[in-house]
Amino acid sequence: MRFWRQLHHHPLVAPFSSRQLSHTRTECSDFPRRILERRGLEETELRLDPHNYTGGRWLHRDELQRNARRMMFDFSALCERATRFCPGATRVVHCEKKEGRCNRVFLLTMNTGSRVVARLPTSISGPPRLTTNSEVATMAYLRGKISLPIPDILDWSDDPSNPIGTEYII
Repeated sequence: MRFWRQLHHHPLVAPFSSRQLSHTRTECSDFPRRILERRGLEETELRLDPHNYTGGRWLHRDELQRNARRMMFDFSALCERATRFCPGATRVVHCEKKEGRCNRVFLLTMNTGSRVVARLPTSISGPPRLTTNSEVATMAYLRGKISLPIPDILDWSDDPSNPIGTEYII
């Protein structure tokens, strides 16, 4: 809250009242809903952009930061690969995307109700191949040493020339 008070008194923000800012925010968040109602699409279909970073913006060098997190890969191949590890599943019925600084995570729900997490590192997460190898090795090591629940790794690849087109952990 202190940040907003300081921001409100900043010379670039001071001409706007907090009421004007919240009104603008409401209009922006209402915009996708109006498109959905007109086209009859589900909200997840409009919001899910698997290739581009959509988790926020930067004050400095926004386009450069977003381009560094752009990932070109075959999303349908990723869904197909994840489906192979769910007994009885034939397709992905729902996908939720989560983004962090260095990874993009897809929570995939199959038609059988089972859920799988697919994690893809961005190009800024670290040295290619070493980052994915390290995460897989760390999870395997911890699974044998501590009693906390560690997710099972169903499949992984550190080779970007695989059919999906990027490194991944499922």
